[in-house]
Amino acid sequence: MRKNLPITQTEYMLPEGMTIVSRTDLKGRITYMNADFIEAAGFDEEEMMGKAHNIVRHPDMPEEAFADLWRTLQAGKPWTGLVKNRRKNGDHYWVVANATPVLEHGEVTGYMSVRTLPTREQVAAAEAAYRLFTEGRAQGLAIVEGHVVKTGGLAALNAPARWVGNAPLRTKFGLLAATLIAGSAGGAAALALGAPLLAAAGALVIGTGLFTGARLAGRLRGTLLEAASNLDGFSQGRFDGVIDARGHDERAQMMVALKRVQTRVGFEFNDAKRSAIAIEAQRQAEALVAGEVNTAVGAARNGDLGQRIPLEGKNAFFTELCGGVNALLDNISSTFRDVRNAAEQLSAASDQVAQTSLSLSQSASQQAAAVEETTASLQEMSASVKGNAESATVTDGIATEAAQQAQQGGAAVGQTVDAMKSIASKVRVIDDIAYQTNLLALNAAIEAARAGEHGRGFAVVAAEVRKLAERSQVAAQEIGQLAGSSVGMAEQAGSLLTKMVPAIHKTSELVQEIAASSGEQADGVQQITGAMNNLSSTTQQTASASEQLSATAEELSAQAAQLQDLMAKFQLGEDGAPAAAPVAARPSRSAAPAMRFGQSKTTFAEAS
Repeated sequence: MRKNLPITQTEYMLPEGMTIVSRTDLKGRITYMNADFIEAAGFDEEEMMGKAHNIVRHPDMPEEAFADLWRTLQAGKPWTGLVKNRRKNGDHYWVVANATPVLEHGEVTGYMSVRTLPTREQVAAAEAAYRLFTEGRAQGLAIVEGHVVKTGGLAALNAPARWVGNAPLRTKFGLLAATLIAGSAGGAAALALGAPLLAAAGALVIGTGLFTGARLAGRLRGTLLEAASNLDGFSQGRFDGVIDARGHDERAQMMVALKRVQTRVGFEFNDAKRSAIAIEAQRQAEALVAGEVNTAVGAARNGDLGQRIPLEGKNAFFTELCGGVNALLDNISSTFRDVRNAAEQLSAASDQVAQTSLSLSQSASQQAAAVEETTASLQEMSASVKGNAESATVTDGIATEAAQQAQQGGAAVGQTVDAMKSIASKVRVIDDIAYQTNLLALNAAIEAARAGEHGRGFAVVAAEVRKLAERSQVAAQEIGQLAGSSVGMAEQAGSLLTKMVPAIHKTSELVQEIAASSGEQADGVQQITGAMNNLSSTTQQTASASEQLSATAEELSAQAAQLQDLMAKFQLGEDGAPAAAPVAARPSRSAAPAMRFGQSKTTFAEAS
């Protein structure tokens, strides 16, 4: 058996007049539930619809009770008993459950259960009896058609009586008639034969039969009175209470049928009653809400948005509905306030935009003139940069040629140094020759002197040679000194030329970079010139657009004033004052059609 936990053993007391109704299919899955069932169970409708009905079963209910329930229903009979159900939060509630098969065209299509509020005495008795079953102390007891009955032991002695009790009325009356006839016949025969004891026995049989007949008649009368009372209650819309349908005779079958009527019609009646009550309440609420709603809507249609619908005394649906209407009016009022404020701000802003656009137009015109002057200056700068680039190119050529010539000059100076060194060495040879010649001339003069007269001429020649040698030696020394100083100067010139060559190359590279930079500057100036031309065109367009913006701002200001005039027709609940003071309309090129409230009317019944 399903065991739903947890449980709190806290009882939830059902309100007076609550009728819990549900229907299931043949497998016990819920197919219908009323609002009372949802309230009592504590589950949402989505949590129970389509689920097994034992979702509300309480662990304290004995298995025997539900076994008896299904055995009785599957036999085609209704079942009545006390049931303890579990709520979603673990609490419990007691009900008198009337369950019956649902017949459609003679076929069982499901089961219906109508549960009502029990008395506290019924709850106490059922709780004590069910505890015996759940604790395993119900020996000799059973649950039959919702009633706890005794079984076995002395109960077996009542088997004949139970058989008679379950027999049809025809059998019961036949047995009663046979008993009376037998008693009468036996008593008469005993009196005729003079056997007073047998006559007394016959009288006892007759008395027993009469007593049994009276008891049977009393039961029938009681059953009829009970049926009449239940039918009278049904006619007055009361379908609660327990109908005793135990037994199998015609009386019991009648009570079973009456119980079916109690369950089925009770369900239909209560459902219809609740629907009628709900419909009437809905109608009254609709009438009430329609009269207040119409007042608020009529006031809004006439421009008064300060009316609100009272929410006191309305059910949840109409509270939500009327609250929604009030919220709508609040939103509309808030929107109109915002529109009013926006119109005022728009009017001021449009004036500011007009002034700004006029100033912008003037500034744009001045900027256009300045751009034209800048463009002309850039064109002159472009020509100058191009000239610089061309001059740098020429200078680069000259520097390159100078570098080549410096290299050649360095080489020539090197050759000159070598030649000077060679001359210096040869001058030293000449000096040596002059020195030797001088010695030879001196020796010749000595020898000429020794020769006397014969050597006088030779002495003269030797003297001249000596003079020439001395002059040659002096000239050689001067040439040597000059060559030495020339070599130093030539080496210094060569060193200077060698140092000049890298500087000339660097100058050439810098000139090349200047030429490249000049070319890039020329390109940049050309691009700037193009951009300035575009800027000039854009500035002229901006000036034109500023003039159009100024005109548009004036028109916008006029429309804002017209909007303020429109808002002035509505009262927004602010001390009953109009939404905005009238503002003189400004001329505009075009005016949008004003919106009007209340152009179409929808009745409350159509809206709901």
